[in-house]
Amino acid sequence: MLRRVAVLVPLALGLLVPAVAHAEASWLHDSAVAEQSTGYLPCAGTEGGVLDEVLPSVDYAEVFLDPAAPVLGGVEYVRVQWYATGGDYCRREGGTGAAIEIIPPPGTELALSSENPALCGFDTLQPASPCPAITVPGDYGGTLLADGRSGQPAFWPVSDGLNKTRLQVPIRFTRTVQSFATSPERWCNAGPCPADQTGGRVQFTVRFMPGTGGNVSAPLTTSVGVSGGPAPVPSPGPVPPAGKPKPPGKGGAKVRLIAGKVPEKLSLATLRRGWPVKVKVVAGATATARLLVGKVAVAVATKRAAKAGTVQLRLKASPRALRKLGRRAVAAKLVVSVAGKGTKPRRQAVGLSLGP
Repeated sequence: MLRRVAVLVPLALGLLVPAVAHAEASWLHDSAVAEQSTGYLPCAGTEGGVLDEVLPSVDYAEVFLDPAAPVLGGVEYVRVQWYATGGDYCRREGGTGAAIEIIPPPGTELALSSENPALCGFDTLQPASPCPAITVPGDYGGTLLADGRSGQPAFWPVSDGLNKTRLQVPIRFTRTVQSFATSPERWCNAGPCPADQTGGRVQFTVRFMPGTGGNVSAPLTTSVGVSGGPAPVPSPGPVPPAGKPKPPGKGGAKVRLIAGKVPEKLSLATLRRGWPVKVKVVAGATATARLLVGKVAVAVATKRAAKAGTVQLRLKASPRALRKLGRRAVAAKLVVSVAGKGTKPRRQAVGLSLGP
């Protein structure tokens, strides 16, 4: 039987939001329900018992947001976290798996791409890093986000309460949605609601399978409000007077967002420690840096600027990403983008070599 454990919170939903004095975005929630659990599930092929059952749970969904300055670049990250109290006691039966479904509200859509990858975290001491998420039509009108690290869609693993598994995915705004801390969380028949009945909230529905072939649990649903709007459409500008065309490469100022030089070769040791990249920004802009090998992002960093000048982003690859790169030199590309309020998003890409 599904149980919801409430935390001590103010009665007014608006008071759940931290004081709006952020200089940068951070992970925030606007739900009064901190934890939901399926109750004890017997491991596949057993009758349960102290060492033959698992207690899976989810935490509240969160959004990466600065409430004082909602995102205007069109893309915002949301995340869900899950775990098993005491760890996964069904490892002998193939391990407990988690099925994650996201149900975005009208005005938003899932926006997975090489520049906006899914990010996974399997250890609280390590930052989330890019990981393949395979999309499959969901059972509740949304999209199942399957673990694609093996190349085939699979359940996500379940970790313990100290190392909660987390999945971060981007959503894109197709119109302005302001639902963070303005719409109450709700459930429909103890499960997710239709997308148009959530008050603009992003829903995550999580089900657990306690071992290979086990009975899948009832859904646990958690949601979070979002705040943002679509990327601004650039105006065509004035029509230039007729005349002699300018030679290629001679007209127009080139975008220069990266402050300082980008090395021709970046060492894996630097990427392991964290590579600082300085980006020129206007006040209130959000800067994002991605290091791509082919279409795969091996490191991603985002920061919001309180004032005009430069911000420093630290690109740090996970141990798993570094292992995949191996000990050979590969071609890479640093892509920096800046999205500011009322301004056209800007982008700069620089090629470099990545290796030992």
